[in-house]
Amino acid sequence: MSDDAAVTVVLAAPDYPARSDYAGAQIDGISAAESSGALVFHGGTAVRAGAVVTHGGRILSVTATGPTVGEARDLVYAAVELISFEGAQFRRDIALV
Repeated sequence: MSDDAAVTVVLAAPDYPARSDYAGAQIDGISAAESSGALVFHGGTAVRAGAVVTHGGRILSVTATGPTVGEARDLVYAAVELISFEGAQFRRDIALV
């Protein structure tokens, strides 16, 4: 338990929520995001030929914590920017205060 604030941003497939069967796009940057201090939770992912790839609609959830909501928000969006896959989309207004 912590008194810190936490903010989570979901990285989704390009056609989500209309489609949730986006599969096979390689995902890069997960380790970099985790190295920045973020937690990366897998939702719609799979491992193919040793690489993490998309396999669903809500692909990853990225969480960061900080002393305030604003600081946690800054940290989570910095981590999200480190992750990439073809067609990735995410909301840019999470925890906007």
